[in-house]
Amino acid sequence: MDAGVLACYVCEAEALEAIMANAEFMQRWFDRVWNEQNEEAIDEMFAADGVGHGLGPEPIVGPEKFKIFHRAF
Repeated sequence: MDAGVLACYVCEAEALEAIMANAEFMQRWFDRVWNEQNEEAIDEMFAADGVGHGLGPEPIVGPEKFKIFHRAF
């Protein structure tokens, strides 16, 4: 196997690992924030400069603004 093919397999493995990590994060987010109604999880998991799109007429910026949306939902 040449180095180019090996590098391709490594890239694919890294991409798959990143996809799985994102999927696990989203599962934790939905379990803790929505299913368990754990507002503290928002502080832990929503970045200070994070932006939520599609949740209203304007983007929601930061965990404090997201908590307002979360309480109303």
